[in-house]
Amino acid sequence: MATTSNRGFFDRAGAIEPPESRVQPERPSERKAEDRSEPRRARTSMGSMAAYMERESESVRELDALRERFDGASATKFIDPRLVAPSEWANRHEDAFATAAFSAFREEIQSAGGNIQPVRIRRIPAARLGEKPANAELSPGKYSESVQPLYEIVYGHRRHRACLELGLPLLAQIDEEMNEQTLFTLMERENRGRQDLSAWEQGVMYTRALSKRLFPTRRALAASIGLAEGTVSKAVSLAELPDAVIAAFASPLDIQFRFAADLNKALQIDPDGVLSRAKSLAQVQDKARRGDAERQDGQQVLAALTAPKDATSPDALEERKLVASGKVIAKIRLDRAGRTKITLMLPLVAGQEEKLDQALKALKFI
Repeated sequence: MATTSNRGFFDRAGAIEPPESRVQPERPSERKAEDRSEPRRARTSMGSMAAYMERESESVRELDALRERFDGASATKFIDPRLVAPSEWANRHEDAFATAAFSAFREEIQSAGGNIQPVRIRRIPAARLGEKPANAELSPGKYSESVQPLYEIVYGHRRHRACLELGLPLLAQIDEEMNEQTLFTLMERENRGRQDLSAWEQGVMYTRALSKRLFPTRRALAASIGLAEGTVSKAVSLAELPDAVIAAFASPLDIQFRFAADLNKALQIDPDGVLSRAKSLAQVQDKARRGDAERQDGQQVLAALTAPKDATSPDALEERKLVASGKVIAKIRLDRAGRTKITLMLPLVAGQEEKLDQALKALKFI
């Protein structure tokens, strides 16, 4: 005897009108013209019931697939950006927030009244609440004792920084729990797919993960983030360059993957020469920041650092012109070896040599 639940099912099935009661017999010619891409219609009550059950089963499978896909997903909500801090694995250098591109990005966030695309964050484990945020220097002056962060950024550092500087609420997706490897992998893949990280930034991130034993080997790290092991090794070699070499660049963001082989080769052949030239270049870059010299781009710095040891005519890295009465009277150059050369463009007249000699002595050049 059918149960109550089964009776409801069979009642619905019995209500299905058999197709033969309202469909005329087919002619052979019509059967040939039939669209074979459509499923054949059931010809009996049992066939209709079977088709109904098949459709019901398909709906259940679709619902199960959707449930599996979104199971555990968290809703987004607006929070105070001061409650969110960079994690230990944050990979954006401070220079990345001082570019024209970031300024334009921040203006876009401001015009929209906040970030439309949510950032992803995780809740800081209870055991670490109250600690100084890891990499808090990435948001200088934005954290205080009165506002303790409760979350760490998984990805969306630029969106978070823009909202933090503008004082706008941050739209965020919150993960209550997430382990370190998952955070690292999601962050690296997301950032690499958006505003590309520089080779040096990637190298610093990978080096930190390896030194903290987040991954046992470079191969394991590469497999986790979907990169070739050779690419990871190049990035790490850039991050391990001497500080003096890094300082020779106007910004670490100027260092590219293809610089790795040439820089490491030059350091092996002539380490003292490379470090000496790097020191001179750093002085030039400092002057450029003050507006007293021309900024040297990454390619220029690479050429200077990797100059042959026995180069006799190094190109000028910096040149200043002395002008008097509308005429260039002298050029001052700083070459790759850090030497200053003064070229007078006009002949000296009587008495000028002595004055030049006195001027140089006063500067303690000779």
